[in-house]
Amino acid sequence: LGNAVVQDRLQDPSGPTEDWGNIRKQNGRKYDSAVCTVLFPTVAKYLRLTHEQGLSIFVHYRKLVRKQGIARYENDAYYTANFQQQLTAWREQNDGVRWPPGELMASWAVPGKEAQWTIFEPLLLSGAIAVNICSQSCFSMRRILASIEEEADGDDVKFHVHESYVFVNDELEPNDIRDLLWGIAYVRMALKLFHDKLKESKMFEEQLEQILKLEIVLTGVKPPEYANREHVSL
Repeated sequence: LGNAVVQDRLQDPSGPTEDWGNIRKQNGRKYDSAVCTVLFPTVAKYLRLTHEQGLSIFVHYRKLVRKQGIARYENDAYYTANFQQQLTAWREQNDGVRWPPGELMASWAVPGKEAQWTIFEPLLLSGAIAVNICSQSCFSMRRILASIEEEADGDDVKFHVHESYVFVNDELEPNDIRDLLWGIAYVRMALKLFHDKLKESKMFEEQLEQILKLEIVLTGVKPPEYANREHVSL
């Protein structure tokens, strides 16, 4: 969706303004998290989106937020519940053909059990910082840190970034794909942006402190570690 719009604009910058609506109508998706790769951080930075414009975008993306990540779009069939088992069975029946027809794969969708992608969260955080939405920045940072898996390695600790979480027998599990370069790069970008924002913006830091104090009052839980700048430095 996002790439189609960008390519059209490159070919004809003065093209019709209804491109978004036309493409959305064609693929039936009201929202698609893949657009994050176009919107954030590039568009947010260079088009200088206002705070209000940023809020209007996040209102839509919050509808795709799930427990361990962000759905690409509602009723996405790719890596939906038990997707891998169905795909394996289909390939065995079709002489190892890699992918089934799109219509068939779409029929495998299980409403509410889409794959939950961790790779979109750092992009949302970068957008939230660009338009100064402190609450969304904190929300995304907490989820990014929670998605990082620690693994003991002798006296050392390794950190892993899973691409997504998927439903297997009604239980959410991290998929086997992890530590992709783009996934790691997104997380590092998010940590640095958050760290730099804390250093450059006294208002952002004060808002963060107010949010953390409110969380303590409401939950009784101490502030998360990222409140300490040392934990978000690279």
